Amino acid sequence: MKAVAQAHSRLGMVLWLLGMAAFLASTFYPTDLASYASGEGASRAPETAHFTERYARYVNPVLQVALPVLLRDKVGMVELLKVAITTTLATEVLKRALNNVHVMGTRLGQRPNPYPGRPMRDFDDGNFNMPSGHSSMASCGAYFISRRYGWKWALIVVPIMLLTMFARFSLDKHTVSAVIAGTLLGILATALFTTAYRKPAPRSDDVA
Repeated sequence: MKAVAQAHSRLGMVLWLLGMAAFLASTFYPTDLASYASGEGASRAPETAHFTERYARYVNPVLQVALPVLLRDKVGMVELLKVAITTTLATEVLKRALNNVHVMGTRLGQRPNPYPGRPMRDFDDGNFNMPSGHSSMASCGAYFISRRYGWKWALIVVPIMLLTMFARFSLDKHTVSAVIAGTLLGILATALFTTAYRKPAPRSDDVA
């Protein structure tokens, strides 16, 4: 058993390091913003993206909070608090640290123009593109719920995560690289603190 646990621990560390490498790659290989100029902007987004932005994206955060409360999972509540703080801080700090960083002629903080043909200065949300906060929250919720309460939950939360990523890109809220970076960041931060849920053993007076 000890050898199996050590093997799982090593595998987890390898996967986390690979995830970090993927996060760094997606962060510093930015989407070419010029490629958005010939598109139709946010008007091309399907209704699915609008529905997700308005409603569906809240499913993961709600479940992430509701499950520990309904199950009276005190350990899960503590882990959730650590995950929420870490993911939020990491996302917000990186947004500001990377906002004015230029890579290959692209400013990482520059969001796509939602309406090509109009100057970006007409819009208030032209900064803090990298990483996507909505994506990091969606993936944080998806990984926490699946890891803590069973991978059967992935049938619900992973599609919501993917739809959230799709909506942020389709609505020109973030570049593709920012969406991928945000998703990986949420998973990596959550992996640091989340353990599998174990039902508490029945007390002796309950058995009697």
